[in-house]
Amino acid sequence: MEKKAEARRTLFSRLNQAVADQQTAEVRALLLEAKTATKADRTEEEETAVRAATDYLAAAVPAATKRLDALLEDISRIPANTDPRLLKPKVQQLFEEASAIGKLGEHRQARLELWSERLLYMPFPPRTPTPLKARESASPHEVAGRGYWTTRPCPCCKADRGQKCVINDGSRAGQVRQVPHADRLRPIIEELKEQQENQRGEIRTVWQVYDVTCPVCRQEAGTWCLTPGRPHQPRSKPAAEFTRRQELRR
Repeated sequence: MEKKAEARRTLFSRLNQAVADQQTAEVRALLLEAKTATKADRTEEEETAVRAATDYLAAAVPAATKRLDALLEDISRIPANTDPRLLKPKVQQLFEEASAIGKLGEHRQARLELWSERLLYMPFPPRTPTPLKARESASPHEVAGRGYWTTRPCPCCKADRGQKCVINDGSRAGQVRQVPHADRLRPIIEELKEQQENQRGEIRTVWQVYDVTCPVCRQEAGTWCLTPGRPHQPRSKPAAEFTRRQELRR
């Protein structure tokens, strides 16, 4: 009984704090939980907390709905070939506001799903690789990522590419080693360092499918295809050719 009472006090404490912090989505979830847990024997203090949370939602949800509608209107004016890194936080903001509303309605839900899918099919610039800098005390297997451990044969145990290193001698000879032999990893590390040196300063362009007119639905450059989210596949080829020409002009 004491554990249940403590859990109940904690629940209402969290609910009151969520209201104070104006965490609308959390208030909604905790209020539902609190109502279910105290349906039969709610105290006066708990009833006060429930009313306060209910009143808060009654004011917060319409305000969040108004903000969401404004964001949807604002994002609809963004050109389709905008930088995905600028579009992504706006889409995330849409979903943050939506989480505070609860039931969105069919129309708003469809528009959110549309923007989520549009973002999914936009090309993001490649991330700059993390420089391969090891601590002085780092072992070779700590420097080379696990995915590279078996990309070369091992000169020590003769393990082939794709095979793990094994112990050479002693009572455990032939058993798989937890990490590869250092002599196997050293040339891999040197190769990775060389690749990073060659890539340094290289500018890679990420072309946008929306940079050109769509040959299917004839939507002009900078506008979305008349499809639910993804662009028409035939639009990709002329977009790639457009980017190639742009790079040649540099």
